[in-house]
Amino acid sequence: MIHPSAYIHPTAVIYPNVRIDANAYIGPLCVIGAPPEITGTKDAGCGVFISEGARLEKLVTVDAGSKQITHIGSNCMLMAHSHVGHDATLYDRVTVSPGAKIGGHCQIGEGAYIGMNATMHQFQRIGAYALIGMGTVVPRQSISHIILPGTKWVGCPARSLGMNTVGMDRAGIDRKEIDRLALEFICHE
Repeated sequence: MIHPSAYIHPTAVIYPNVRIDANAYIGPLCVIGAPPEITGTKDAGCGVFISEGARLEKLVTVDAGSKQITHIGSNCMLMAHSHVGHDATLYDRVTVSPGAKIGGHCQIGEGAYIGMNATMHQFQRIGAYALIGMGTVVPRQSISHIILPGTKWVGCPARSLGMNTVGMDRAGIDRKEIDRLALEFICHE
């Protein structure tokens, strides 16, 4: 189901298992809802939901979920050549920079920023307003697959540089709110 106010570029490939909400933008040569890339999987999977106001620029790929719907939150921005794997959830206002790859089953918290060519191993949890720097590799074992809200990570493998104060200031988030988000994030695990 595609909302009438959504824009879909004529070269985009949208599978039948995809729902696109109001005012979403799907750019040239995007592929949305392809079967999950899991060995032996041939069916269309559980689908993809692109929320209101999300913007997927050129050459973005989003795979259908294998166990749940892959979800792109409201007002997310996925830039050129980025990829979101099956069963992933991007909460509202996430930015995924050009070339970044998000593995299957990842959860990316509200307002998080994923830098150019960053790579997330599957099952990662990135907290709200966290920043993953350009070229950062977030492997599964090195950080227990949780990046707390409001933190900043860089390198290969990813290492903490403390708090993402610039991102939180820009978003108008104070320290008490980040502490609340961190507690909610940890308790949700």
